[in-house]
Amino acid sequence: FTGIALTSSLALGLIGQLRFWPLLGVQAGLAVAAAAAARRPIVFEMLDVRSVTRRIDGAPLRIAVGLVAVAYLYVIFLGLVGEPFSGDELMYHLPLVASFAQAGRIVVPQLGRYWHTDWWAYNPAGAYLLYQWWVLPFGSGVLVDLAQLPYAAGAALATYVLARRFGARGRGQLWSALLFLSIPIVINQCKTGMVDVTLTFLFAAGLAFALATPLSAPALLLTAIAWGAVPGAKLSGMIYLAAGGTCLFFHLVSNARGRTLLRHLIAAAAAVTLAVALLSGYWFVRNYWLKGSPIFPL
Repeated sequence: FTGIALTSSLALGLIGQLRFWPLLGVQAGLAVAAAAAARRPIVFEMLDVRSVTRRIDGAPLRIAVGLVAVAYLYVIFLGLVGEPFSGDELMYHLPLVASFAQAGRIVVPQLGRYWHTDWWAYNPAGAYLLYQWWVLPFGSGVLVDLAQLPYAAGAALATYVLARRFGARGRGQLWSALLFLSIPIVINQCKTGMVDVTLTFLFAAGLAFALATPLSAPALLLTAIAWGAVPGAKLSGMIYLAAGGTCLFFHLVSNARGRTLLRHLIAAAAAVTLAVALLSGYWFVRNYWLKGSPIFPL
């Protein structure tokens, strides 16, 4: 669904139709089609959702769940009644979100006279397309500070799956997810319209699918979608993409040999490369066209 949201928002933004009703119609139709085509719920198989609730037993775990719940209820309260407070958020994250929403298309804001520089206007803005759902339905940015909250939940689920992949069982998986949600910077960023938690979700989700054993075609597709959006969320995502690709390479090497390994490596490289081109490529082509460097302002 993240891939659907990114590609359709990008397409609508490029043709000047980044508005609520076109966005709702296109994304709802594509989401229904994708749900109908996904006959095997791979995500639920990986999470083992039926046994999650049975693992919340014992006083320490229940206390931890309660404390995390209180922390995020407070984050939601702040997001509803408070105003944006982060300097980076106010300087270049939210101006890009607002510029897209106000123009109804993807634009390069010209606010250099206020900030004495325009480098921030050329950052990859894939995440800001996702955040349009927190702006367009309401006609304002009153809820945009909570835009990263769903991605924190998604990253916690990915952490749960990865913990199981690396040997944690039962309550150990839940403790791992709770540990992620308890990181102070994660809690702090969930009340900002920034991109770091969203980036973490994309990377962690892709890694969880990439390390599935055996690596099936659906898992590879979901890995490619998640990682394909990473460079378009933040320039430093290229480092995450390289790290994830290294993990996937060694995972494939450890589970296949000979022609089978070669076939898996080619398929994985092709899938991720194509996804990066579709989900993130626009921002780098635009910067090369306008600034002469695909990775401007680095």
